[in-house]
Amino acid sequence: MNNVNHIITAKHYAQREGCASVKDRIIKLAADAGRKRKAIIRVQIDKVSTRPVFARIELGQWLADCECGGCEFVDPIEPVFFCLSCGNRNDANMLRPVTFPAQEEREQIEALILARPVNDLRGLDDCERAHQALPLIVSEAPDGTVVPLTRTWNHGEPIANLRRENEVIDIWNRNKEA
Repeated sequence: MNNVNHIITAKHYAQREGCASVKDRIIKLAADAGRKRKAIIRVQIDKVSTRPVFARIELGQWLADCECGGCEFVDPIEPVFFCLSCGNRNDANMLRPVTFPAQEEREQIEALILARPVNDLRGLDDCERAHQALPLIVSEAPDGTVVPLTRTWNHGEPIANLRRENEVIDIWNRNKEA
């Protein structure tokens, strides 16, 4: 099975939607959302606030969260964030910078996340496949609960945690071969 072999970013969604950049996608989505809501969603596309949001990976996709509860796709090459739930109201509708791990750390995190086997047969493109992927391994958490080994990482989570969680992959591979 050929799984999605990269972490999906806002740039992937921009390309899928015919936008040249993440900023172009933000402009398009804000205009579309404004029409649907019969409202004006202002975006100060060339201004960036000083208040960062922090990138995380959920289900194989780079995301960032707004304090309003909104969540948007983000990209490490074009690290800007605009919340379509609140319009970055607390930042005068300016884009917000996205804090990603340093490149070397990010590459390690992505490699460890992508090592986690998933069933990603559903979906018409990599964006859909990553979002709908089902983890193939469950493991036991320290408190004894059984949890799926998802392609997820949270800001500030040590790489050592990912390595420890991934130890079950070798066991799973051995059992699969037996």
